[in-house]
Amino acid sequence: MSKKKILFLSIIMGFLIILIGNYLNNYNLLKQPPSEKWSKEVKIGSGVGKNTPVIIKEENRLLVAYEDTKKIKICETDLDGKEIKTKEYAIEEELLKNLIFTKTDKGYTLIYNSTKSSIDYLEKLVLDEELNLVEKEIEEGITFTEQIDSKNIVLAYKDKIKVVNTVSNENIEVPVEKLSMLTAQKSKDGLLVCYLEEEKLFKGFTVKDGKASEPFLIKEIIKADKITYGAMSLSSDVENGYLLIEKYDRNEYSCTEVMEFPISGGEGQISALVVDKSRYVVNTKGAYSENGAKFYATMAVPFGKKEFQKAIVSFEIKSGEVSNSQKITRLRELCIHPYNDEDYIAFLSFEKDGLYSINIASSNERFMEVNNGPRRDERLRSLGYVVEGFMFSVSYIIILGFRWIVPSLVIAGAVSFMDYKFDDKKKRYMYIILAAIVVIMKTHTINKAFYVQYSHMLPTILAPSFIGILISSLIGLVVYGYGYMVYIDDFESIFLGKFSIFMLIDALLTLMIFVPLII
Repeated sequence: MSKKKILFLSIIMGFLIILIGNYLNNYNLLKQPPSEKWSKEVKIGSGVGKNTPVIIKEENRLLVAYEDTKKIKICETDLDGKEIKTKEYAIEEELLKNLIFTKTDKGYTLIYNSTKSSIDYLEKLVLDEELNLVEKEIEEGITFTEQIDSKNIVLAYKDKIKVVNTVSNENIEVPVEKLSMLTAQKSKDGLLVCYLEEEKLFKGFTVKDGKASEPFLIKEIIKADKITYGAMSLSSDVENGYLLIEKYDRNEYSCTEVMEFPISGGEGQISALVVDKSRYVVNTKGAYSENGAKFYATMAVPFGKKEFQKAIVSFEIKSGEVSNSQKITRLRELCIHPYNDEDYIAFLSFEKDGLYSINIASSNERFMEVNNGPRRDERLRSLGYVVEGFMFSVSYIIILGFRWIVPSLVIAGAVSFMDYKFDDKKKRYMYIILAAIVVIMKTHTINKAFYVQYSHMLPTILAPSFIGILISSLIGLVVYGYGYMVYIDDFESIFLGKFSIFMLIDALLTLMIFVPLII
C-alpha cells in the first residue's frame, strides 16, 4: 500500500476515532447515577401542573399522586418503580395551589386547594383501598394547606391553623391572625408547625401526644417594601428548628435565609444558607431525619467538567452546620418539587412546552440494582451530544480557527501568486515550510485557548499541555503529509486551492477533540 493511501486512511480513521472517543466520553458521563447513594430516575408519567407530586410507600407498592390539566392522577408501581396502573380523577379547577395525598382509616384522600370567585376553598376526594372514588367534599375558607407525611396535614384558615391526622381523624386547632405563610414537619417528639403572621411575625408551635403547645415567637422582622418571601420549609434536629425562607429583592432571587431557633421556644438567629459553596439554593423541602435537620432543594451542581445542572440535592443541618450533601437527580433538564417517603422520592423534571415529567428515585439497594443499568436513551443522548459537538467544532473553525487560518491563507496566497517562478524542488520546500508554520500557529492558538482559558474543563488524560501539543502536531503531520502527496502529483494545480482544503481538514479534526469538552 502506498504512503498516500496510508495517510488518507489515517485521516479517515482519525476522524472516526475522534467521533467514537466523543461518544464514549459522553456515554460514560450520562450512564452514571447521580451519586453513590441514589438511583437513576424512573419516569412514571407526565403532567402540566407544577405542584409537588406526593409519594406514599407501602409494603409492596408505591403510590404517586400528581396533577395534570383538570385532573389528578395516581400512579401505582411496584417497589422497583415498574408501573402497575394509573388512575385519573377529573376536577373542575385548573390552577391548584397545592396537592395533598394521604392515607385514611378506610383508604386514601386526595386534597387540593384553590380559589374560585375570590373565595378560598378545598376539595377532598375520598378514595377506597383500591383507589376508587367514593365521594367528593368541598370546604370553603381554607387559605393554605401543607402535608407533613402520609397521615398528617395542616390546614390554615383566616383565624386558625388546624392540624389533622387523616387516619385517626384527630384535629388540633391553634388561633392565628392574618397568616400569610405556612410550613410544618415531623420532629423527634411529634410535629413542628411554623407560620408568618401579620407579614412580620414568624411563629411556631409543637404538637405532642395530641396536644399543641402555646405559639412562640421565633423572630419579628421589619422588611423593606422591595423585599418579598418565596417558598418556606422546615426541619429540625434534637434541640433546634431550621426554617428556610427564599428571599427576593425586587422580584429577583437574593438568597435563602436560615432561621435557626430553639424548639422549646426562643428567638431565632438568621443567616444565609450556603451549600457546597453555593448560595443559590431554591425550592427547598424539609424532611424528617433522625440524624438532624434534613432538606431537599434545587441548586446548580457540576455535571462533568463543562456544565452545571439545576438538580435536586439533599443536605443536613446539625448544630447550625450544613453537611452530608448528596446529588439526587442527574437530568440535564430542570428538576424541582421533591417529596420523599422513607427512602423513596418523587420529583418533577421539565420536559417541553410547560409539560413536566413525574419521576421517582430511591436510595434503596434493590431499586438501585434494578434501575441503575445502561439505558437506550443514554446511548441516544450520547449520539446527540456527538452531533452537537461536531456542529460546534465546525462553527469554531470561524470562532477560533480563523486566528491561524486567515494569516496562513495570506501567506499561502502569496506563495500561490509566485509559485510559477519556483521549480518542483523549491515548491516541495515551500509546501513543507508553510505547513510547519500553520501547525505551529495552530498549536499556539489551541494551547492558549484550551490550556489556559479552559484548562479546568479538560479530562485528566488531556490535561498536560504537552499532550495538546503532541495531538495538534500529529494531526497536522498526517493531514499535511497527505496534502503533500496530493500536491506533488500535480504541481500545475492552484496551490492556494489545495492547501486551504487541508487547512480546513486539519482545523476540523483538531477542534473536534477539544471543542466538545467545553460546550
